[in-house]
Amino acid sequence: MLRDQRGRYLRSLRGAMRPHYTPKLKKRTALMRELKEVFRRHRSQPIERVISLINPMLRGWVNYFAVGHSSECFSFVKDWVEKKVRRHLAHARKRKGFGWERWSRPWLYDTLKLFGGYRVRRDMPKVARHDRSHKPRQEANGSAQCGKSARCVRRGGGWKRGTAE
Repeated sequence: MLRDQRGRYLRSLRGAMRPHYTPKLKKRTALMRELKEVFRRHRSQPIERVISLINPMLRGWVNYFAVGHSSECFSFVKDWVEKKVRRHLAHARKRKGFGWERWSRPWLYDTLKLFGGYRVRRDMPKVARHDRSHKPRQEANGSAQCGKSARCVRRGGGWKRGTAE
């Protein structure tokens, strides 16, 4: 990998060299240490309370690292948290294992409301310019009101370009 003047790693993204941001292993370990402490302190508590404590921590951490190349790290954290929740549920019912067949993923995220917004934000699309004239919106943007594309209407065509109706 290439480096820039500041020592950041660069990668090619759509023909341009961009910084390669990933959460450092130290930061991921610190998050997991905090989560492990919450699970340990609330071992005898209901899972709903534990989830209400860890969800804000996860949401804040994911939002902070959501820009860049974090999907591998996010999937690792998501799987780890899911395993800890499953283990907590099994321990509360005095069962061994993780309950892979007992509790499905949708049940964990929909019923228990476990945080599941591990999304990486990409570059936001540029805002389209608006015509500042006082014409109605369809006329100002040159679009057709009949459902055809504006190009066909401007050329005087029907549903195929250049054909008259």
